[in-house]
Amino acid sequence: MPEMDGIKTSKLIKANNQLSKIPTIIMVTAHGREEIKKEAQNAGLDGFLIKPVTPSVLLDTVVTYLGKNTSKKTEDDLDREKESLPLTIQGAKILLVEDNAINQEIANEILKNAGLIVTIANNGKEAVEKVKESEFDLVLMDLQMPEMNGFEATKIIKSDPSLKDLPVLAMTANVMKHDIEKCMNAGMQGHIAKPIDTKYLFKMLGKWIKPREEFTSIPTPPKDSSNEMDDVEIPNFPEINVQKSLEMIGGDKALYRKLLFQFHDLCLNSMQEIEAALEEDDIKTVGSLMHTLKGASGSIGATNLASASGKIESQILEKGVGKPDLDLDNFSECFGKVISSLSQLNTRDSKTKDQPEMGRPVEDHKTLLDSLNDLEPLLKTRKPKKCAQALEKVLSLSWPPDLLGEIKNLEQSVNKYKFTKAIATLESLIKKLNHGENYE
Repeated sequence: MPEMDGIKTSKLIKANNQLSKIPTIIMVTAHGREEIKKEAQNAGLDGFLIKPVTPSVLLDTVVTYLGKNTSKKTEDDLDREKESLPLTIQGAKILLVEDNAINQEIANEILKNAGLIVTIANNGKEAVEKVKESEFDLVLMDLQMPEMNGFEATKIIKSDPSLKDLPVLAMTANVMKHDIEKCMNAGMQGHIAKPIDTKYLFKMLGKWIKPREEFTSIPTPPKDSSNEMDDVEIPNFPEINVQKSLEMIGGDKALYRKLLFQFHDLCLNSMQEIEAALEEDDIKTVGSLMHTLKGASGSIGATNLASASGKIESQILEKGVGKPDLDLDNFSECFGKVISSLSQLNTRDSKTKDQPEMGRPVEDHKTLLDSLNDLEPLLKTRKPKKCAQALEKVLSLSWPPDLLGEIKNLEQSVNKYKFTKAIATLESLIKKLNHGENYE
């Protein structure tokens, strides 16, 4: 914080003899580095939380440090607590109802690795059909989905006498009091917040799944230490909390890397879709897109984008406001930064050792010009995915040193959806190549 940071503030509070009672102090920070933890311990702080903080983790921490007759646990004690599913319910059959591909991937991996048998339904309508076709021990139900939402699907399921005892848990990013009450009124037994806190998820599954003798434990698949993807370092993106996201999925770098690429591919065109919906005054579609982005960005640790998306979704749901009142500037900036970061990761990974790099012997004049001419009409359509594909060809070529600055500006403008600026830069490059400058 400005003026005085949390460590210094805490030291002064702890050392203040004029206070009749020294309060419990828990540090909340986005930095999980070991030296920060040691600083907090040396300052006499009682606890330590890493952002983003899920409701269940926050509650557990407060109860741990303030609860009556509860012995305090150190940070190391909390770190050593293994997140595991009770052996008595391994082999249980779970119906996962989720329309978001990224959230599907995360939940499916967590549940399967814990020894559960998972079936996926993409919406409420599919869920209703699947519970009639097969027997399940529990349903994890998303709320906002196409075809049929989670509330309606749960009411239909619970109306069947043979299914009335089937536990249904909401799995949602909406955790306000009225959202939880709505879940209970629909017949759900509880809710699990997104992004998923594995420890709390297992706690709820243990509470609601009834152990049965016919359960057959499915052993957790062993980690392959030779897996090339586990050895690859994930970059520290400024707009993405990589460390916390890895913690939430058990440190599985291969899965997290897959989720980053999946987010990039699924959400790349979201800005274009939002702008198209706004032009048609289709605020309902804008709200739906924001809900999807909120959940997906939260799952990969893009907390600023998740917050910006959630703010607009709330404005639409609570007030039904039109586009002039929506905080689109902040959202657009957050979205551009996240996609730009992931686009750079995508570009780096798509290059091979045999491909030329910028700064090497220059390509012939015609190849350079052709790559720009191919990109120009796509920029004018403002279709991000096609523009990104054409841009990859431009970036794979070896450009003259005096044009590298403009090539970099072109890349940044496309990645941040500043198409007007990108077109101006591209036209400048074409002009230089066409007016007597010999780059052969």
